[in-house]
Amino acid sequence: MRRTRRKRKTPCRKPRHNRRQSKKKLPPSTRARWQWKLRLARFLCQIFPVSIVVVEDTKATPKQGYETKALRDQLGFKKTGKKLAQVWEAHCVDGWVLAYGVIGGKPKPDNVELVCIAPLNWHHRQLHRFQPGKEGKRKPYGGTLSQGIKRGTLVKHPQWGKAYVGGTMEGKLSLHDADTGKRLTQRAKVADCTKIKLLRWRTRLVPLMRVSASTTPNKDRLLPPRP
Repeated sequence: MRRTRRKRKTPCRKPRHNRRQSKKKLPPSTRARWQWKLRLARFLCQIFPVSIVVVEDTKATPKQGYETKALRDQLGFKKTGKKLAQVWEAHCVDGWVLAYGVIGGKPKPDNVELVCIAPLNWHHRQLHRFQPGKEGKRKPYGGTLSQGIKRGTLVKHPQWGKAYVGGTMEGKLSLHDADTGKRLTQRAKVADCTKIKLLRWRTRLVPLMRVSASTTPNKDRLLPPRP
């Protein structure tokens, strides 16, 4: 759709106000990404007695990548090259090394189990799909409400147990597993669902595996669990 619009001989619209702001202000996408990191930090503060936070970034924060690598080599840790592997040696090793470099402690971790945290992402609301369906009708698309219930709400269903609300179709709800996100059903009735709370992300315990073991790519963030 964007490529098609660019080929049209139409005058260019004026840039939106937020695109003409000073370069000192954060772009909306960058602000959303860093706010997600802050929400994770607040979530961990509710579980652990956090006293200090260290962030590694190429330009935005005090610690540089080469400093983390030097400290990792000093402690004898090896980082795996599998960036999306669900193992402690993928990314958690850098977080542990940074914390050790600031506050010290034992030179080896006591626990290398992982808790996988994935945000619940929804499609932005559109009036309808770009391509028409049967009989030339376009179906509605996107949004954050399903039959008046906020998507991501954890509910209790008599058949499917605890699950969170996804999309909607023909007046019925789509329910998803609260741990894996797998869709359980598309035919759940609103009257059968009892609301519990609104979820912002999914969490699950990752089984322990070796670095050399084959892993499935995943975009979820990996964090050490509560001891």
